[in-house]
Parts: sequence; C-alpha cells; structure tokens
Amino acid sequence: MADNLTITPGTGASIATDDVSNVHFQRIKLVDGTLDSTAAIPGDATDGLRVNTRGGGLSISQTPTITAGAYSAKDCVGGLLTFANAARKSGGKGIINTVTIIDNDDEGAGLELWLFNADPTVQADNAPMDFSDANMLKCVGVISISSANYYSLADNGATCLRGVGLQFQCAVTSLFGQLKCIGTPTYTGTNDLTIILGVEYLD
Repeated sequence: MADNLTITPGTGASIATDDVSNVHFQRIKLVDGTLDSTAAIPGDATDGLRVNTRGGGLSISQTPTITAGAYSAKDCVGGLLTFANAARKSGGKGIINTVTIIDNDDEGAGLELWLFNADPTVQADNAPMDFSDANMLKCVGVISISSANYYSLADNGATCLRGVGLQFQCAVTSLFGQLKCIGTPTYTGTNDLTIILGVEYLD
C-alpha cells in the first residue's frame, strides 16, 4: 500500500480536540517516526513522554540476606542481587556511576561486587565464591569496596564510591550481582548490608 491517503471529511465523525477560547486544537497520539512503523511512543500524565536519551537513570537498592555470624575471606556474602530495570529496554546499555553500601553493623569490611548481565548460578551464602566458566562469560565487571573508604558512626556506617564508570549491557533489563568478602567480617543481623547502585542509561 502506498504512503499517504486522501481523506474526505464525513458527517457525524468526532475528533478529539482541546477547546481553547473557541479555537479547537486537535489531540494527537505519537508513533515511532521510523518509516513504516506503527509503534507508539509511550508516556503518561505523570512521567510525560519516555524518550530514550542519555542522562536518565535511577538508584537501585538491594538488601541481601546474609549470615548473622562470621565469614572467611573469599566467601559469598548473601545470595543473588537483582538490580531490576538497570537497563531501560531489553538488551539496553547503562553505566554505573556510584555504589553505596549501608552497613548497619559498622563492620566496614572490604567487599567485591561481582556483576553479571544475566542471571548466573550464584554460590551459597558463606561459602567460597567459585563461578563456573560459563557464568563467568556473563560477568560485566567487578567493583572493589575498600575497608579504608567506610565512614563510621556510633553503631553503623556507610561507604560511597563515586565515578565508578562501569559500562554494561543487560541480556534483558536486569543486572545481577553477588558480594564477596575480602576480609573476615562478623555481622550481627541478616539484613545488615544494603547495596545501592547509581545507574545512568546509555540508550
């Protein structure tokens, strides 16, 4: 079918308009401008149009269930971390700008955050971390959190890494991770750690 149609106005047809001082402005829904595409451009009254431009992003928080007790060096700290919507679209790209860890027990332990573009077969909490070769192919990077960079309060603390600059591409829209301890911390509660990623969308 050829592009562009000639329309002959009929009678009784209603067109959505906005009446402004007796002047009618037609309401229009937007579609993708790609030739032959009918895909709608999403949006709503709260967030407006959702246009894929660099600069949008979000903070994603995860609180793993950890052991209320001692860890050995190189042990997994908690189970799978699922950072949902780390990518704006399926197969989308992003960059991690900041990593914040809230430490309710003020252990200030050195940790590594291992990140994957798809769900790996995670290791058990409080067991040595040892991913399979197949799962290592999903790894997009490792972020080291030094014990020297924690800020300590009376009974808790936190650390924040700025300018991380780790780029990634998700298989779908989630980024996955697991913590590994460098030292030998002993935590008091099973929810003593919270990990917050500051993510910027790249597409």
